[in-house]
Amino acid sequence: MSVLDRVLFFMPSLAFRRHAAVTLANAVAPQQAAPLWQRACALQVELSRKRPRYGCGLNLLMRYMEWSAAFYGALREAGFSEHSAGQMVEATNWAAIGPASALSFRFSRVASSNPVVRGRWITDRLFGFLFTAPFRRVTYDAPAEIAFDVLACPLAQYFKERRLPELTRYAACSLDHHMARQWGLVLQRQTTIANEFPLCDFRFRIQKG
Repeated sequence: MSVLDRVLFFMPSLAFRRHAAVTLANAVAPQQAAPLWQRACALQVELSRKRPRYGCGLNLLMRYMEWSAAFYGALREAGFSEHSAGQMVEATNWAAIGPASALSFRFSRVASSNPVVRGRWITDRLFGFLFTAPFRRVTYDAPAEIAFDVLACPLAQYFKERRLPELTRYAACSLDHHMARQWGLVLQRQTTIANEFPLCDFRFRIQKG
């Protein structure tokens, strides 16, 4: 991962464009990629007119969701299946966000060498900067794991309001599992708001075996 990728995390339009180009190059011929991306850009402009407004950190995250919806819409219009289009969004988002997550894991070394302690250090800061109100989280005292429930998720709400509830899984929920693996942990989650449950139960644990 490059320094550029870490910097671009704070510029969602540039970061998403950069990595969507790679995703498209791996999936379609060059003559198909250009009109697909042009359509995604047009859809993004439409979505930006009714952009929700939150705090600085959450607004940053929501730009990735906005581009995810636009890219997904263009892919679906072009005939990609829900799963294929969703996987392409997931790959693009993780390529854009993964380097920043890796950097935060490196910094977490100041807290401990224990992956659970480091993961808890990161998630506490994520909920202090990115996952802010109207996110709602309840934490639990569990020394051997990172345990918390999310009771309100504006990301799931965003896609639901745009009649794309299935996209939450690819654009947002999947990234939690990628981050867990990056931290040397596994995320065990039985319910999500995106799947119409009242909460998302996050349990990060050390992988056994």
